[in-house]
Amino acid sequence: MKWRNKIDPSLRPYVERMIAESYLFKESYDYAEDKSKAQMWIAIGLMSKQLHDMDMKLNYIERAVQEIGRKDMTKTDFDQIKKDKQEVERIFKDILGGKLSQKRPVSMVFENPKAKSKNSNKKK
Repeated sequence: MKWRNKIDPSLRPYVERMIAESYLFKESYDYAEDKSKAQMWIAIGLMSKQLHDMDMKLNYIERAVQEIGRKDMTKTDFDQIKKDKQEVERIFKDILGGKLSQKRPVSMVFENPKAKSKNSNKKK
């Protein structure tokens, strides 16, 4: 029985993906004395690159959110908040390839704080 069949099912797709991706570099690791070790190092390099790319994307998002947070909210009207929300959604779509998560819509972040306080006072 192959060792790959013994891998936990929740982990197996990721291992298979790394094997397939590292196989793309077969021409390189064919020159190594120990091909399996060379393939493993290539897989580690691929994962390192993925981690670096995710870190860069996260830093970009954090800077965008910080920039929006620096604006003086007392001078910002509801139309400006709406424009900011659209800009953040555009950034997310650019970064995530148009796959903005539906679990946490950006609109939840950009609600008009004045409207919230007025509505809560009316109910009391």
